[in-house]
Amino acid sequence: MRRRRVRPILWWVLVAVGMATGLQCFWLVVGPRVQSWRMEKALARFQASPSQTRADEVVELLGIHA
Repeated sequence: MRRRRVRPILWWVLVAVGMATGLQCFWLVVGPRVQSWRMEKALARFQASPSQTRADEVVELLGIHA
């Protein structure tokens, strides 16, 4: 029996779909960690040197994080 070759265009479409799916899964894991890291840094900066600008930054990040 002969094996049928998958057409090159179909192969590249499958590769693109697989890469897009992998990237989405990666971002679902990494995205919240990046947001938490930004929040921790903003809080540390505010605690080190409180100011209205830094307070506004923390409030903005809390609004995004919620």
